[in-house]
Amino acid sequence: MLIIYFLFSDLKRPFNSYFVNIGSGWGLDNNKIWTLEMKLDKNPSGLPLVLIHGFCSGIGLWSLNLDAFSNNNRKVYAFDVLGFGRSSRPYFAYSEQVEWQLTESIERWRREVELNDKFILLGHSFGAYLALSYALQYQ
Repeated sequence: MLIIYFLFSDLKRPFNSYFVNIGSGWGLDNNKIWTLEMKLDKNPSGLPLVLIHGFCSGIGLWSLNLDAFSNNNRKVYAFDVLGFGRSSRPYFAYSEQVEWQLTESIERWRREVELNDKFILLGHSFGAYLALSYALQYQ
């Protein structure tokens, strides 16, 4: 936990970080996705922005960008993909099903944080692949 606050200690805007329980599956009863949400001073006017990190990374990848991204008065979320960072370590299938399982976990996360309208997905490297896969599956 100390590392999280150290990584984000230079942020000018306040934030919340918390686990989002996305339910059972992939060999675990309670999969949890570690989430960071930038707080806003007033009601957001722009589309929410969801950040997906790359392979072998976590939400710390975005630490230098979060203030700028949230400056446009929009909700900004970053989360650790299942199996990375502080998120749960499920037992994924060793097959082409992994892509579906990861995009399904993003959809469950979206429902739990109640992003019910349009939003922007921004991914880095493997996160961009997951963002595209998600968009194709849940358009």
